[in-house]
Amino acid sequence: MNIVDDAVEDANYMAQSSITVWNEIVRNGGPWRIKADVLTAEDCAGPRPNKNCYTNDALRFLPVATPQDLLRLRNNTVLMGYVYQDRINAVHYSAEIRQAEIQIETVSRLLEDNI
Repeated sequence: MNIVDDAVEDANYMAQSSITVWNEIVRNGGPWRIKADVLTAEDCAGPRPNKNCYTNDALRFLPVATPQDLLRLRNNTVLMGYVYQDRINAVHYSAEIRQAEIQIETVSRLLEDNI
């Protein structure tokens, strides 16, 4: 197996575990949104608007997570197991993508030097 195949495999693992995480969140009453900051028109204007300007309105229909919701999720061992596995898969995926990038840069340099 090569680096690209490894990265694809890890991406598939992440997709599978993400679905399981999503299902556990829904089973526990989610999804929720983080309580949004009150943003002004100035916050959302200009070349670098606040990143929440667009998501606040789009997610307004979701309930805000309460401390009880978060504690219930934290105590759900099935959910937390999948969350931790998802993190591990993401680390592997990132490392393999970086290795592929380094190999591409090396091959590109070799090609430039020999053309």
